[in-house]
Amino acid sequence: EDPGTRKFVQFAWGVNEGFIFDLPRQTLDAIELQRAKEVLLNYDIALETWEVYDKPNGEVVGEQTGFNKDIGNSPELAKKIALDVFLKIYQVDSKTNLVVTIER
Repeated sequence: EDPGTRKFVQFAWGVNEGFIFDLPRQTLDAIELQRAKEVLLNYDIALETWEVYDKPNGEVVGEQTGFNKDIGNSPELAKKIALDVFLKIYQVDSKTNLVVTIER
């Protein structure tokens, strides 16, 4: 997270899946969205829309749009994508001290 703007990128972790990149659409303004479409294409990550349910196997209550991809067990790739999000999509200064939070 960039503490100044509160812009973020997130990853989930699954023992069998590895890292799952997640950049929700609602965190991006129109210009950042266009940049994201271009930058993330380099990683074969495209904007997707999926249904949101009220509970597992429940009723559809809406849709979520974002950039989401299983990227495997590579912390190096996760780091590279995260840096591209901050530097090329959000265009934060390269000297910005980013905050990393790990929740388990």
